[in-house]
Amino acid sequence: MSSCSARRATSSFPPAEVAKFRTITADTLAKLNSGDQAAATARITDLEKAWDDDQPTLQPTNQQAWTLLDGEIDRALKALRASKPDKAAEVKALNTLLTALG
Repeated sequence: MSSCSARRATSSFPPAEVAKFRTITADTLAKLNSGDQAAATARITDLEKAWDDDQPTLQPTNQQAWTLLDGEIDRALKALRASKPDKAAEVKALNTLLTALG
């Protein structure tokens, strides 16, 4: 995804909400990079909850952007919750999500 399409995806959503998702994603990546897999996995659950809680207001705003970001979040969740986590895959999924969040 290009950064231009990422900006278009997030431009429909309130900046404070996008910032919240970026903060949680960045926190998750920092925990992962510090070697704390358990904390990273716990923190990504915060993102899942925040995203799900905001679905009723964000999804109707821009269905295409919602779907794009939902897919990236799902990939990050899957990577961090793998039975045998692969740090490279986790880092890639989180960085891709950060890019998608603009």
